[in-house]
Amino acid sequence: MEEQISANKKDFDVKRKRIYFYLLLLYSLLPGIYKILDNQAIMLGSIPILLWVVFDIRHEVKLYRYDSFFLFFLSYILLQSFFLFFSPFTNKIGMAMGIYMNIFPMIGYFVGKSIKYENLLKILLKIILIHCILGVILYPPFRITNLYMPIVSALKEGVAISRMSSVSGSLGFGNLLMIGFIISIFINKKYLPFMIIGLFFSSQRSAWLGGIFGLLLYFIYLFRNKKITSLLLTFCIIAVFCISTVIIIERNSQIDLSYSISRIESIKDATDERINQWENGVSNFVKYPIGVGVGQAGQFAARYDSAESNFKVIPDGDYFRSLSEYGFVGGLFFLYIITTFIFSFFFLPFKDKDFITLFALMGGQLIQMIGSNISEFYFTNFIFWIIIGYYCTLIGKKYTFNLNKTT
Repeated sequence: MEEQISANKKDFDVKRKRIYFYLLLLYSLLPGIYKILDNQAIMLGSIPILLWVVFDIRHEVKLYRYDSFFLFFLSYILLQSFFLFFSPFTNKIGMAMGIYMNIFPMIGYFVGKSIKYENLLKILLKIILIHCILGVILYPPFRITNLYMPIVSALKEGVAISRMSSVSGSLGFGNLLMIGFIISIFINKKYLPFMIIGLFFSSQRSAWLGGIFGLLLYFIYLFRNKKITSLLLTFCIIAVFCISTVIIIERNSQIDLSYSISRIESIKDATDERINQWENGVSNFVKYPIGVGVGQAGQFAARYDSAESNFKVIPDGDYFRSLSEYGFVGGLFFLYIITTFIFSFFFLPFKDKDFITLFALMGGQLIQMIGSNISEFYFTNFIFWIIIGYYCTLIGKKYTFNLNKTT
């Protein structure tokens, strides 16, 4: 399968790997630098990084017929943004935020068509590990650092004390750790203990569900390849690690696990908590089927006074947020992704490790989109579009759902 999603893609030399690692690490850390220096303009540093990536891959990106779904979707959003910018009902600041946080990261789609799959996953795993370590260090209940320290106070501003995060909040942290957890399961298990701790203490329920989905697919992969011993061993090791970690934490620290446990118990209530928001999304779509424009109904409109919009907001639910902002074209694009994903269960083989890894990552993202606006989370939105780029390449090249043929 590696041949399927890496054909015609650039294989990194050592120098290029280092450049991508440090640039993407810097990209991911910009929110923390901005908070420490109290200068929001630092966040714009992601733009030259993304432009450098575009410059680097410009000769490697090859477009095919199957890319027409995404290209039509992207073209529509760009045209929609241009025309709606002049609408008296559009919040210009909100749209500017939407362009920066929703459209610019779509460059990741083309990264997923130009850089070798395995190389990028290894780079991302190291970056996520760094964020996980930062999360552990900054987590108040662990008492490694003090909330009254200026740097710690700046980084933890606006973050619930019971939720682990690194530099940009627990929502994005949860998504990042879910991605790291899945990659670690399939590629490098030595990072798995860190990913489990970070994922659990992020207290993000949709991230937990996405991680569980990835773990189940890993077990299916082992079962289909008749690696029953490995399956049982992996299950036992993870179970023992989780149980022993909880026991050690409860006996040797003053950490209160009641909040995290309450989040587990409340998973069944997540839908009820968001139903009003999802109804808002449907209401916006019925009234404005062409979409209300980027940044007009998501997290920016809900959480920033300067970006307050004239439309109903959906800060928790990417499908309905996309339907509201992008209209019927956005709905059709994500319907295409979901439909091909579901059909993949029936037609694509589960014995291929690389395919299962990608499929688990895509599935984890689709699950999180139900209750969180992950395509609006800083940096992880870039990873989100990279994964979609790899996924669309796989599905497009092998639309017959036969991975055994050579391209």
